[in-house]
Amino acid sequence: MDCKSVGSAFAGSSPARPTLESDIVPTGGAMMVLQSMPVRITSPVVWLEAPEWLTPEEAAYLSGYDLETIHWMIQDGAVDTRQDGEVWLIEKESLLEFREALSDVLRWYRG
Repeated sequence: MDCKSVGSAFAGSSPARPTLESDIVPTGGAMMVLQSMPVRITSPVVWLEAPEWLTPEEAAYLSGYDLETIHWMIQDGAVDTRQDGEVWLIEKESLLEFREALSDVLRWYRG
């Protein structure tokens, strides 16, 4: 999968690998992403200024997930995507919804 940037507010930024929580042992499938739940919080202003469709690199930077997790989300259909040439783009709203749903699961899991 090619991850070339199509140009946006995040073009040229290189997402740093976030600090990961390690107290959850996933059982596979969609639960594997629990292993890479980011600890870093992104400002709501950054979310608002981001384009509606994100490259995988932009999605990784914005969400705090590593690029491997973003690719898994695309392949598994966990987020809404569209293809622009050879580049897969992720809908910002579906990425935010995924993060919120995952946070709900984590709150439930931890009691």
